[in-house]
Amino acid sequence: MDPGKLRHRITIQEPISIQDTYGQPNVWIDVGAPSGIGNITDEVITAAIAEPWADVATIWASIEPLSGREFFAAQQVNAEVTTRIRTRYLAGIKSSMRVVYGSRIFDIQSIIDIEERHTEMHLMCKELPQNG
Repeated sequence: MDPGKLRHRITIQEPISIQDTYGQPNVWIDVGAPSGIGNITDEVITAAIAEPWADVATIWASIEPLSGREFFAAQQVNAEVTTRIRTRYLAGIKSSMRVVYGSRIFDIQSIIDIEERHTEMHLMCKELPQNG
């Protein structure tokens, strides 16, 4: 691996579970602006489990969007893989984790330990859409 290509500073995060006093996951509700004045049935209400994240490591990496050929080959295995992140090997990385680079977020789909030598790994990721 050419260390000069590791020019992106990324943070790997893992989800942490926060529960209320009853053992239930915390939930937040995002209430959108009402589409009609005074008519509660026109409000857009969405709920999602709030999933806070904790930093695991901040490391240097190379972020590479997959080329057309690689993307179609990867699509046969996993249709969600859109980006490869190359970095030095780091033990303990799981597919339940994510990568943050600036305002971009990547869900880790799979981890490849190159040649099983524990020197370099590729994180095959799906970039999440940005809000806004």
